[in-house]
Amino acid sequence: FSQVIRGMCGVPVARLASGAGQSEIAAVVGGIVRAGRRPVLLGSSPAQVGGFGGSPTMVLNLTTTQYPHVLTQPPGAPWRARYRIWMSAASGAGAGV
Repeated sequence: FSQVIRGMCGVPVARLASGAGQSEIAAVVGGIVRAGRRPVLLGSSPAQVGGFGGSPTMVLNLTTTQYPHVLTQPPGAPWRARYRIWMSAASGAGAGV
């Protein structure tokens, strides 16, 4: 959802690799704070975003269908897709540092 957030909200977006450690996340959050911006963390569970202040809040809970992303054959029947996004705003001037 990075491009959607950047395009719809007009704000910079960073994406960390799956499995990024707390120290890596803290470094990114600290850099955002030092740049004078308010860091907002998004993840697929409350546990992913709850460690940096603020209360995790579910901001997207969408069940829909989508066609397979196979480029070597015609698409088959659509499958169910479920998207859940949790958000937490890092709190305090030293958040993540």
